[in-house]
Amino acid sequence: MQASEASRPSALAPSAERLRAAGLRPTAARVGVLEVMATHGAAFATAAELCRCLLQRGARASGGTIYRAIHDLELHGLLLRVPDRSRRSLYRLRVHTDPPGTLQVVCHRTGRTLTIVEPALADHLASILQEIGFDAAGQTLTICLDPDRNAPAVHGDGPRW
Repeated sequence: MQASEASRPSALAPSAERLRAAGLRPTAARVGVLEVMATHGAAFATAAELCRCLLQRGARASGGTIYRAIHDLELHGLLLRVPDRSRRSLYRLRVHTDPPGTLQVVCHRTGRTLTIVEPALADHLASILQEIGFDAAGQTLTICLDPDRNAPAVHGDGPRW
């Protein structure tokens, strides 16, 4: 059974409001990506997986449109992107707005994320990055850990922090 047109906007309202608050127009592709990511919870997904989920749900958008929506959501801080070991991009929904001075530490193996709010450290890292040409001022910095590269001593389900 399909939702009536009258009930449909209210079902999409949280995603549409979130997009507007981030300065984005709530297109079908952007709303769809946010809703698929909401079903993934804290798990990471590739752009291809997101595209496949949207198309299976009956999205009327090309793959290119969905990839652009993912890119827009990342640029506007709604998705967190981290590379995996093979340099593919993995995405996860940002569930809150990070305060200034926030650092994210992400484990590749488990997907576990640790949030550290330490403005002095974040400012120091941003100044180092600026010296080599990256403008990270005021942004959340993400540090990706790959415990398998440090291998033999790593046991269990990943780093303990």
